Amino acid sequence: MSIKKLNDYLKKPDPPIKGGKTLTPVLFSDSKGNYLERQIRPGISREIKFWSEKGRTTKKGVQWLRDNIDTKIGQLDNISIYVWLGEKLEQLLLRLINLVFKHGCIPDILKKGLLTPVFKNKGDRCHAANYIGITVLPVVNKIIEAIIRDRIQPRVLQDQNPTQRGFTAKSSPLNAALVVEEVYRESVDSNQEFELVLLDAKSAFDVVVHSHLMRRLFHCGIDDTLWRIIQSMHWQSTSAIKWERIIADEFSVSQGVRQGGILSTDLYKVYVNPLLNRLQQSGLG
Repeated sequence: MSIKKLNDYLKKPDPPIKGGKTLTPVLFSDSKGNYLERQIRPGISREIKFWSEKGRTTKKGVQWLRDNIDTKIGQLDNISIYVWLGEKLEQLLLRLINLVFKHGCIPDILKKGLLTPVFKNKGDRCHAANYIGITVLPVVNKIIEAIIRDRIQPRVLQDQNPTQRGFTAKSSPLNAALVVEEVYRESVDSNQEFELVLLDAKSAFDVVVHSHLMRRLFHCGIDDTLWRIIQSMHWQSTSAIKWERIIADEFSVSQGVRQGGILSTDLYKVYVNPLLNRLQQSGLG
């Protein structure tokens, strides 16, 4: 597709929006588009505008559409254009990711999340408090998060309190439950009073204070470049709520780590680690 055709298309005025925003996915491709249009399911193709030249495509391209198009529609930051890049995609992604790690900065477009409320299966469905928000981020952001996670995990595991059993490989909250069970049985056998105090952090991921998180990452010894990238991920990030394929306006995210984010569990462990250290040092229990 020529640059002129793309510019002409993008200059077309958008139809007036009533209520929430909706998306119309568009697939731009080279000579592969006509074949792709014939191959995907009719129910989906009615929702996609195709613009392509004559020709055919590879089987891998067709399979990718079959596997992904249902879930991709409406999930990419209000972007309604799908560009078929083929083998050049790897080179472009590599260049972009290398620039991110070189400069320690995330482009704003990669910090836009799409938040879907998921019912907790308890309480009144009409109350927002009974929903948990799962955020979907751009695929490139997930790749960057996965790279950072692999690089910081050894340091996080080294620094984390040994009583931390959640979000840790080769461990489970059941390990902590075993300790409680054994202490309880011992108190019963020795006829001693047993008191158990449970603390549940409400909406834990959603109330993380970014400045506190960054300070704790610094004290944990995270590499400077990785520290700057994580800070950039959370600086002026935005989300938009998606409900029944309607997307609301974007809003700023000033606190919390994303529910469903690849890096979120490691960041939360670093954030809450001082509390576990303090409880252990208190000598109580």
